[in-house]
Amino acid sequence: MVRMTDIALEAGVSRSTVSLVLNNKDAALGIPEATRGRVLSAASQLGYRPNETARAMVTGKNRVIVYLLQDPAQEVTARILAGALTEAEQHGYLIKLLSGDSPFSQRDIERCVELRPTGVMALYASSEITEQLQKELDRYRIPLVLLDSSFPFPGVARVLTDDIDGMWQAAEHLHQLGHRRIAFIAGPHSSNAARVREEGYRQAISRLGLPLDESNITHGDWNIQKTQEATLRLLNRKAPRPTALICADDKMALVAARTAAKIGVRVPEDLSIVGFADLEMALYANPPLTTVAQPFADLGVATVRRLLRLSRSLEEQEVLETTDILLPNRLVIRESTTLASSP
Repeated sequence: MVRMTDIALEAGVSRSTVSLVLNNKDAALGIPEATRGRVLSAASQLGYRPNETARAMVTGKNRVIVYLLQDPAQEVTARILAGALTEAEQHGYLIKLLSGDSPFSQRDIERCVELRPTGVMALYASSEITEQLQKELDRYRIPLVLLDSSFPFPGVARVLTDDIDGMWQAAEHLHQLGHRRIAFIAGPHSSNAARVREEGYRQAISRLGLPLDESNITHGDWNIQKTQEATLRLLNRKAPRPTALICADDKMALVAARTAAKIGVRVPEDLSIVGFADLEMALYANPPLTTVAQPFADLGVATVRRLLRLSRSLEEQEVLETTDILLPNRLVIRESTTLASSP
């Protein structure tokens, strides 16, 4: 078995320096990059393999980050995971998926703690669950970061996409195409993402100098039937119907486009439609969907980075930085939007 003492002799450094490098603590203590390189080279030449079980017994934590989620089959979940895996592997950590109930249960929280991870990243956690999760993790000094769509909670960091600005990009695009009657199909109020996007729509309409007509706002609640009904309410009313429609997610946008086609409303000739997320289905829609693209992989990367920083802060008894990180969205223009046919 190769020991740290063996590596120290090979690299010409102290055993403590080897320990700091192999535990990724060298940068914080100003160990030169050249020294780090010698240690890693010596470890590789000698065939050193860290004993994670022994390390966990000393530190009380495994080099594992728990990703707590509800539906591992969702595209959003997988794309966030792809970014998290890439970043975690660069730092020598593993990602452990924990698929919980909907909503999360007390048992889901207990499973997170039992693993003694370095940190926990939670997707779609309610305020109630966040409170319970934080309480349990704090006992073991395990940091928590909430992912996109989570409600804010005091003392807990979040990594989000800037959906207010994303909604502005969508509305501004339609306004530049000459649309003045821009409607909105919202998600449920139980979703923080839905609330933020609805607020983003309201702010964008006001910023564009357009009248905010409450009849232009209806709820599809991430549901096919409700989205169909919401679309029909907008398109069948006696007042001048909208020439453009923003939906709070891509799925509702595709349902709206299908519903419009059934009653003879052409997309985009009669009705321009913009979605939100840029799921893979948006590209294959007919017509391909203009949408606000969220950087899901970047969310995973940023969340792992934040967790590792929080973990180091806890070890060094520093004040934790829990401000939100907002990542920019990007409008992707495809064929579901065009010039307004009427003012």
